[in-house]
Amino acid sequence: MLGWGALGFAVIAAGMLWAVFDSFQTPEVTTDMVSTTDPSMQNASDVSRRFADNLPARVQQAVSGWNQLISANFAGDQACAECHEKEYQAHLRSGHSRTLTRIHDSPLASKLAEMRHYQDPRREQVFEFSQREDQFFVSDTANATGVAVPVTWLLGSGIHAQTPIAVDEATQSGVELRWSYYGSRDQVGMTPDHERFDDFAQGTIECFGRPMDTADIRACLGCHSTLTPPPSLPINEFVSGR
Repeated sequence: MLGWGALGFAVIAAGMLWAVFDSFQTPEVTTDMVSTTDPSMQNASDVSRRFADNLPARVQQAVSGWNQLISANFAGDQACAECHEKEYQAHLRSGHSRTLTRIHDSPLASKLAEMRHYQDPRREQVFEFSQREDQFFVSDTANATGVAVPVTWLLGSGIHAQTPIAVDEATQSGVELRWSYYGSRDQVGMTPDHERFDDFAQGTIECFGRPMDTADIRACLGCHSTLTPPPSLPINEFVSGR
């Protein structure tokens, strides 16, 4: 069981790529549009809390009820260890315990930050990596000037591969990044099936990978976790999942 209550539902800083693009329907990016925003100056949890606090009252009430339901019915991984220590330790050693991880909490984040960049093998494109406080960023200075995408989740345990995604709480949309980490080779390579996206429009979210709508994101998170919030509730750090 993956404890999302412990992990927290990942967040990203507002006013970055998502404010730049305004939505995936507004593709053009200009330096003027991002010049007043410094994503490294914003605390991710604070941004997520503001988003949650500004939800309509009826949604906040539904979130509260949902969180209480999760708290009452899921004891968490550690509770299992009290009576089943061997099984608990075996679970920790398996890939099933790490199918969904916040990237800035992972060893991979530091490794990528030290690596600093990745040359796309099929595009004339270089992705640059950076890590600041509780956030990990990827940028493409040639095709999306001034934009740093805050990466949210790693999908997969890393035994075979881990693919990063970025989720925007404000629009409940995101992007599957074009690069993934392959544990068997201990190297970064292109995300599977992204050969289909070799052609992309400069200055759009396509620079970074495959655009994802709400259904796409929930499908990915749903397969890599035990339980996700229902569609009526937002993807947010303060909305519990398992």
